[in-house]
Amino acid sequence: KDAFDVIYPAHGTLPLPPEQIDKLIAAGEKLRAGALSPQEPPFPMPAKMYIHDGAGFYV
Repeated sequence: KDAFDVIYPAHGTLPLPPEQIDKLIAAGEKLRAGALSPQEPPFPMPAKMYIHDGAGFYV
């Protein structure tokens, strides 16, 4: 993350701070460990939403 000043993702809020990388890693580890509860996404889709500390995934 030290190599980046900002992150420009393909979707969502632009730009993101490099600290978002740590948040995504932490959220991914919690998701893999089964520590996150599924939530309904804000729009209909065949997936659940998992969020932790401002980082999230649709699975």
